[in-house]
Amino acid sequence: MTSIKQNKGFTLVELAIVMTIIGLLTGGVLKGQAMLSNAKIFKTSKQVKSFVAAYTTFADTYSSIPGDFPGATFRLPNCTNATGCYNGDSDGSVGTLSYIWNNGLGYNAVDTENTQFWTHLSKAGLITQVKNGGTVAWGDSHPASPIAGGFTVIQSLQAGAAGSDSPNGLFLRLHGSLTSGNTEYNPLISPKDAAHLDRLMDDGEPNTGNVRTFVYGDAQGCEDDYDEKIKKETCIMGFRIL
Repeated sequence: MTSIKQNKGFTLVELAIVMTIIGLLTGGVLKGQAMLSNAKIFKTSKQVKSFVAAYTTFADTYSSIPGDFPGATFRLPNCTNATGCYNGDSDGSVGTLSYIWNNGLGYNAVDTENTQFWTHLSKAGLITQVKNGGTVAWGDSHPASPIAGGFTVIQSLQAGAAGSDSPNGLFLRLHGSLTSGNTEYNPLISPKDAAHLDRLMDDGEPNTGNVRTFVYGDAQGCEDDYDEKIKKETCIMGFRIL
C-alpha cells in the first residue's frame, strides 16, 4: 500500500503568532536601542557638569584657569614637562582666541593650552578621564564621551564676527576626530539626540543658551532648529564653561 505524504503549510493562526513574535522582538530591540541612547545622553550631561565643577574648583583653588595656569609645574603634583605637563602663559584665555569651530594648526598638540586644560585638571586630582600618557588620543590627552569621540576645549571669539553666531566664552566641544585638522567636519551626534541633550541641560535651542551646536560644513538639522527626523550624525555640540 502506497503512503502519500502531504506537505502541510502554515495556518493563518500560526502565521499570526509568528508575526506577533517578530513584532515583539523588533519592538524590544528598538526599545532597547532607545534606552541605550538615552543612557549615553544622560551620562554625557553628567560628564559635562562634572567638568564644569572641576573647572570651578580649580579656578577657586589656584586663582587661574586650567591650561592657562603659569604655576602648574610648581604647584600641581607630578606636573613636569617629562610627564607631559606644561605651564600656561597667564593671558586669561585657553589657547589662541578663535572662531568656536576653528581647529587651527597644532590645536591639540600635547603642550598647547587647549590640551593642558585637561592635564592641569587631571594633575590637580579633579578629573580621572585622562591618563596624560603623552599621546594625543581620546582617554589619554582628552576625555572620551559615552556617546563617541570626546571633548576638547576652545576659547571663542565675539558674537557678530564674520561667519560666527557664537558668544564669547570658554567652551567644551563634543565631536568626533581629535587628530583631524578640521574637527568641524567630524560630528558625532544626530539632531534628535542633540535636542534631547540640549533640553536636558539647557533651553532646547541650538543657537541660544549655554548648550549650542556649532554650525559649519554640513550641519544639517542643527542650525536654527533641531530637525529630529534626521538620524544622521550631523551635529557638533558645545557647552559653555565661562
